[in-house]
Amino acid sequence: MGTRPQTKVYGESVEDFCRICGFDKERFWEDGWPTAAICDSCGNESGIADFGAEPGSW
Repeated sequence: MGTRPQTKVYGESVEDFCRICGFDKERFWEDGWPTAAICDSCGNESGIADFGAEPGSW
């Protein structure tokens, strides 16, 4: 599985998918910072278990 690109929104770098399981219905990272969103699929909170994980490395 390849890495997913970050999405650009209004000049910001955002990630709209969980780095652990790939769930893509929430904004998990904005401009390099975690949003503290909790994934509905695996329960991961952005910035906790996925900090330093490469996008798409699940």
